Amino acid sequence: MLLRRVIEHVKTQNWTAVALDFVIVVVGVFIGIQVSNWNDARGERQRETQILGDIATDIAADIEGYDIAIDGALVRIATMNYIFENTPSAALSALMPDTEQVELHLSWSSDMEESVRLGSQNNEFNFEEYAAAAKESLWSSAVIVGNVERSATASDALVNSGELGILRNKEIVRQLQEYRLITAAIENSQDVTFRPARDAAIEVGQKFGLAAFGAVDEEKFLQLVSAEPELAATLQSQLGWATGHYLMLVAADQSAHRLLQNIRTELGEMPGQTDGVK
Repeated sequence: MLLRRVIEHVKTQNWTAVALDFVIVVVGVFIGIQVSNWNDARGERQRETQILGDIATDIAADIEGYDIAIDGALVRIATMNYIFENTPSAALSALMPDTEQVELHLSWSSDMEESVRLGSQNNEFNFEEYAAAAKESLWSSAVIVGNVERSATASDALVNSGELGILRNKEIVRQLQEYRLITAAIENSQDVTFRPARDAAIEVGQKFGLAAFGAVDEEKFLQLVSAEPELAATLQSQLGWATGHYLMLVAADQSAHRLLQNIRTELGEMPGQTDGVK
């Protein structure tokens, strides 16, 4: 219809009408493109909201896991600290003739304790209470490791699909990448270091009649640690691994809290916030 009118206007040399028809065509095409772009943008924003909501759900689950694992690491640290404080040091000193080194390794120094306290989300943590609760199962509490696994479904799907660019908030993108690196380092350390160290410790314990799960008489256990340098050295190593694991867990927990807070702030500014994100 419009084309027929343009032809008629050209035949009659009605150039004003031709120009007007041309403007109508251009405006119509422009409006059509804009509507299409608006629809695409709206679809991307809805997709972005869904992605952020899914990632937030995963991170909230991660934080719950960190809380449990951090408490577990603190129990291990407190347990081994209690063991060393209540074990005669004669056999242990034979492992390291240097008296200063013995003191360094066998006592939970105030500086290290303070660094753990500062890093902990639980400022009310009481080492003595944790140790007291573990006295009936000192060996189990010392060697059993509470590992964590990241809930990575949403973020992995985002990265693997190449949709990372859909997230407009570049600070969230940066924090997400940082968080993925931290959690990857933890998972690698758990697989390569902490689990093998735990398995090795369990084998050492079995040589001395200590089961990974089960109660053990406190007095007899402390005497055994005092008399057996291999057992004492194993516990010293476990204290180091527990401390390293704890600090990594705290770093991941803090990174997760920062990322989750930013995502929740972003979702609060976007329409259609996911109901599952609290």
